[in-house]
Amino acid sequence: MMPKKKSPGSKVTVYWENPPGPRQGVQVERVVRGHTYRRDVGPTGVLTAPEAASALQVSREFVYRLIWDKKLRTVRRRGQMVIPLSSVKEYVARREAKRRQRSQ
Repeated sequence: MMPKKKSPGSKVTVYWENPPGPRQGVQVERVVRGHTYRRDVGPTGVLTAPEAASALQVSREFVYRLIWDKKLRTVRRRGQMVIPLSSVKEYVARREAKRRQRSQ
């Protein structure tokens, strides 16, 4: 029996703006069927679960686990669950603080 081929889906890349800070945004680049789509997300913008996974460099399933454990905040927009960029930045800050604390 042949293994099932995976559908190509879309590839998501998130670029963080510099310098980091409270007004920092991101640029989301999504490749769908060979076409590249870019959008800017400001500090008050929202990300989908795959975009948040790319920003955090984790899997999409891990993002859903973070949501379930109430470590990432979500909101509903047009019936779709989205994650505020501020929530992603807060999680990154907590994760970095925990890593710094362990290394001391």
